[in-house]
Formats: sequence, C-alpha cells, structure tokens
Amino acid sequence: LLDFQLNPDESEFLSAAHKLFYDLNFFRSVDCGTSGPVNIYPLMLPAIFGFSPDYASSRLIGEILDFTSVYLFYRALALLTSSTLARIGVLPAAAAFAVFEHPALIHYNSEQVPLVIVFAAFYFSVKVLSNPCNYRAPMFSLGMLTPLAFFSKMQSVPNVVACAAVAASYCYATKTCRLRQSGTVYIAGTLPFLFLHVVICLIGGVWGNFITSYIVTNQRYTELGSRLYQDLPAFLFFLIGTIELRFFLFTFFALAVIYAITRLRRNGSEPPSLLLQYLAMSVTVVTLSLAFLFSNVSGLGLYFVLLALFAVPSYLLLLQTTNSLGTDRIRWLGLLALASLSAALYAIHKPHRLFPHYLIFLILPVCIALAFMLMRECEPAVQGGQPGQRRLELSQGSAYLFSFVILFMVFPAQVWIGQTAQSFKNVVSTVRPPEGDYLRSITSPGSRIFVWGWTGDTYLGSGRVSATRDLNLFYFFLAAPEIESYYRARFLNDLRKNPAEVFVDAIGPTSWFMTDQKLYNFEQFPEIAAFVHANYVHWANAFGQRYFLRRDLAARKLDTPLPRTCTAGSVLCADRPALITTSDAMVRSAIQKLPAIQMPGHALLELEFTPMAQQVVNGTIFNNEAVPASTRGFRFQSIGADRYRLILGLGDRWAFSKSILLPPSRRTSLSSEFKGKGVYLRGNGLAFDDMHLPYPMADTPGPVILGSWINDYDPFTGTIHFFQMTDLDKAK
Repeated sequence: LLDFQLNPDESEFLSAAHKLFYDLNFFRSVDCGTSGPVNIYPLMLPAIFGFSPDYASSRLIGEILDFTSVYLFYRALALLTSSTLARIGVLPAAAAFAVFEHPALIHYNSEQVPLVIVFAAFYFSVKVLSNPCNYRAPMFSLGMLTPLAFFSKMQSVPNVVACAAVAASYCYATKTCRLRQSGTVYIAGTLPFLFLHVVICLIGGVWGNFITSYIVTNQRYTELGSRLYQDLPAFLFFLIGTIELRFFLFTFFALAVIYAITRLRRNGSEPPSLLLQYLAMSVTVVTLSLAFLFSNVSGLGLYFVLLALFAVPSYLLLLQTTNSLGTDRIRWLGLLALASLSAALYAIHKPHRLFPHYLIFLILPVCIALAFMLMRECEPAVQGGQPGQRRLELSQGSAYLFSFVILFMVFPAQVWIGQTAQSFKNVVSTVRPPEGDYLRSITSPGSRIFVWGWTGDTYLGSGRVSATRDLNLFYFFLAAPEIESYYRARFLNDLRKNPAEVFVDAIGPTSWFMTDQKLYNFEQFPEIAAFVHANYVHWANAFGQRYFLRRDLAARKLDTPLPRTCTAGSVLCADRPALITTSDAMVRSAIQKLPAIQMPGHALLELEFTPMAQQVVNGTIFNNEAVPASTRGFRFQSIGADRYRLILGLGDRWAFSKSILLPPSRRTSLSSEFKGKGVYLRGNGLAFDDMHLPYPMADTPGPVILGSWINDYDPFTGTIHFFQMTDLDKAK
C-alpha cells in the first residue's frame, strides 16, 4: 500500500480521479485510453471518508475488489454443490490473489474492476444453471453488466457475453424459455446504462469525443497487423512469463491431466478417448515424415503447440457433448469454462500487446475449469437436498479432492518462498516527487497545470489537475495519423479554453517511456509551440523538467525562489529524483548511486534533505565507503534520537564530527568544506563543527551513494532534494 508508483497507469488513473472532482463528466474531463469511466470513478470513493485518492487508497480498493471476486465465485459454486465443496473450489482463486508480487498485478490496474464484473457475470450465469425457471432476473443482470464491462475495459465484454450465451442456451436446453425470450430480457438489461450514457454525452456535448476517443481509438489500438501464427510462440511464453501465473497455470494443467486420465479409464473407448488415439497416430505419422523426409524440422515444436491449441478445446467439447449435454448443470459448467477461456484468450491476444496485467483475465476461466473437474469427481459423494445445505462425504472422489487441496496449498507456498522480503519490509517515507512543492509555490490553489510527457506523479505531487483531458502523450505520437491529428487538435482546443498556469515539459528522466527530447518535444508542432511561446515564459529548469509560467502570472512570481540546480563547475551533482526503470513501470527511489570520484584538495559538499519520522540508527544520507570497515571515504548518518554525524576515514581509523540535532519533517541545508586537514560542517545558517584532522581524509574507489550505505543497507528515511560536490580551487 505504501510503495512508490508500481505502474504508470496508477498515477494516470489517480490524476483522472482528481480531475473528476472538478468536472464529473468523464469524456469532457479526462481521457484514460483503453480504460473507461467505470474503472476511474471507484477511485473517488475515499473522498466520502475525507481522504484524497492516492496510491494507498487505490491499492486498498483493488484488494477489496479481489476479495469481492473470490466471494462471488464462492456464492456461485454454492448454488451448484455443497458449501464445503464450494469453499474448497475457491481455493485456487484465493491462492492466486494472495501471492501476487509482480508490480503489474498488485497495483490498481485496468483489469480489477472488469474482473469483478466478469465474476459477477459468472455468478448470474450459474444462477440460471441452478434454477432456469427464474431466468429473467439473472439474464437482466447479465444485460446490465455488459455496458458496465464495456465502460470499464472493452476486453472484459467477450467474457460477459460468453456467460450470457451459455445461460441463454441452458434455458433453451431445459425448455424453460426460447432463445428469443432470454435474449430480449438480456437486451433490456443493457438499455438503462446505455440510455444514461447517451443522455450524459448529449448534455455534456461530448458525443463526438466519445465516439472518436473511446470507440475509434480503441478499435485502432488493436490494429498492429499481427497474426496468430506469428504471435503464438511469444504469446505462449507471455502466458507463463510471471512466476505467480506460471505456477497457477502449471498446477491447473497437473490437475487437468489427472482428471483426463481418470475420465479415460472410466469411459473406455468412447469418442473422447478415440480422438486422443487418432491424434496420437496422426502426430506419429507427421513427426516421422518431417524427421525422415526433411532435414529442417525447426517448425516441429510450433506444430505440436498448434496441435494442442486446437486439440485440447476439441477434446473438452467432445467430452462434454458425448451423449449430449442434456440438462446436467455440471456439464454445462464445463461448457461455461470452455467459453470463458476462449473469450479470455481472445481478449488477451487481441490488443497484440504483452502487458502482464492482461493475464488477470485468465483467473476466472481457469478457476471455473478447476471447479468443474472438482465437482465432476466429488459430486457423487455429496449427500443431501438443496445445494447450499448438502454435505460432502469423503468416500468417492476423495483422492482427487486431496490432490486438489495439496496442489493448491503447495502452489502459494512455493511462490511465497520465492518472493523477496525486500519488497515488503522497506516502507518508504514519502512517495511525493520533489517537484510537487515547487509547483505549489508558483501556482494558486485549485489551479490547473499541464505536463507534456508521460508522468502523473507531477500532478499528484503538486495537488494540481490537468488543464486538458490528456494525461499522457501516447496518441500524440504512436497512433494512426488521423488519431494523432485529432488528439493534438483537441489538446490545443482544451488548452485555449483552460490555459494552464504552468506548462511542464517533462520529456526526460522523469517521464515514463517518453524520455527522448528529440523525438517527443512539443516544439516540433508549430501550432502548439506558437501557443506556448505566445502565452508562457520559460521560468526554470529543475528536477529534470522545464517549467513555463503563464505570462500574466510571471510578474507576480518574481520573488519566488527558484529550485536549487547543479552548477556548471560541479564535480558530482544530483538535483533530480532517482528512478528505477522496469519493463512496465518507472518507479522513483530514495537511493541514488553517483560515480566514484577522487576527492579534490579543496572541495565543498552541499546537501538539501528532509528527514521523515525517526531515523533508524545508522540510517545513511550519503556515503562513498567501498567495503565495510575500510576506514576510507566519508559517510553522513543518523545516530538515533534525531541526531546525525559526519564520519571520515583516515586510512587507519575513523574521525567523527559532533552530533547534530535535525528535527524530522523540516528541510535542512547542509554543507561540508574539505580543505586539507580541515573539515568545516555548516547547516541552516549555523556552524555545526570545525574538524581538525591529523591528516586528510583517505580516498576510496567506492561510488557516492545517496540514501543508503553499501548494498542498500541502513537506508535513510526521507527525501534527498539536492547533492553537489564542487572543486573550489577550479571554481575560483
């Protein structure tokens, strides 16, 4: 809950939620790409309790959504079997959610609200399977869930539709209604939300924007010209790319093999087993042909994968339809698993983008398939009348039941053992970016800014909202030409209507993905550049960003101090936040590593930092000792009770400064002047200590580390705003 940004979507969604407090009409206020309003509005809920939406509250909402998904799955299974077996059936879903560690899986991602919607769709579909005579309310509810899925994330719609189709087909199979009747009820359920949306768009004057930015843009987003055959190898590796989902899917496959072997033994030579025999003979012929007639058999592995891709669903479908499905609810649950899995794989593959959080859509179909196999094996041992009150007698199916429980106890244990405690024990003092305070100082409360780049941190840290609907520049550069033109024109129109007080050019180290100034600068667009230069003045360069202040405000802000930046003659300097870049996110870090440097004869170290809370003993603000106990280099550290000291290595011993009292949550300016044997420590306008050493400090080959000691030990709790080393002799 208290970690830095885990994915750029987090800050973008939160920035959108903040903006909606100013203008609640989603398509007039913000644009979140493939995520619609149903994904963003829940982030506003903490305001009911007086809290501003932030990373912690959004992740807590995500956890609540995960618990809701598991509960809905349990309630659905309890409609078909005993409550005991239903509790065992939810074990895979609970285990999967419990051990997520990958950043893409644990942040508030674009799939969490849609996942609850598809779990709810599964629940209402099972309600039809359990009591088809009362199909109207569940089918109407499935209809209502469809536009909710559409306006959360379009990828979830196929799964909801699959659940509705299976439910309607079961009604038809049991002769309780015609397909036309169930279809009419389903369509009626979609109308209230669709009608409400049309009214809101027409009143807000954003119908055209909705069509272009949500319908057309999302449709073009998936058009990469990829083909299934070409994508398949990478797609299969993608499915098992994260350790949590890998063990989850492998456990599912293990139980599926056990189930298939068990069913084959019982079914003898029925069509499903004959299919496997025929396929085995066919594979043998093809393999021998490729091996003996051709020297190049590199495509053999892909051939086997494609064969499995088509054979497995065919086998399952044949297994289900042997002697017809009839009205057996468990058989229909198997068909629902197959339909849900097909819909999920289609939704994951269709965008042709291998984002790990898409894999969350696999959880429901895999869990349905596992529940189906569990019920097929253990349902004969369930005794009693009504599903929720029936009891499980461990006589039949007990071997499969125990295999199921054992494997899904081992799965989370194995994943948990492989996780690093470092991810959970290091609670950072603040996730606020350093530019936030500066932006607040040059803008008025409630004002709007614009950030040219791909970072929501700047909006969140400053407490200011975007002047336009655009929270990233993806569609300015990486879309079809007509889409790019539309977004640039809409951006300029929004900016003219609501001129931002500050235009921030964040292209560079603080922007995710868009870091190249040559490729992504705003000056390449004449209309945008002309607007910025006509209405703004270049005010400052700081924190790896450029700040342009609106001309009518510049005269009133002349007395605002500029942020501290590196001087031209500095030997070492850090005046921007540290970043950790991962495959799908960019995370700010308190720890920075600067190059090793030979200490100048007359050097000045300057530091600005803010301690947060009470420091641990030995919490290190800066250090360049290369190996422990080397008695070389310098280190500034906490000694407890809000006191700090400078430690200098003389080669054969350590020299210590007087302790310095620095209260928490107050910004401190510190300087250390090194001149031969003299070291002069100053801070906040006070002379803290004059150290007279027997000989100068001994140099070390270690890098200068800000925020910790060696190997990230003894981390500092707080924010390091600025660090600089200057050679005073050269500066003269």
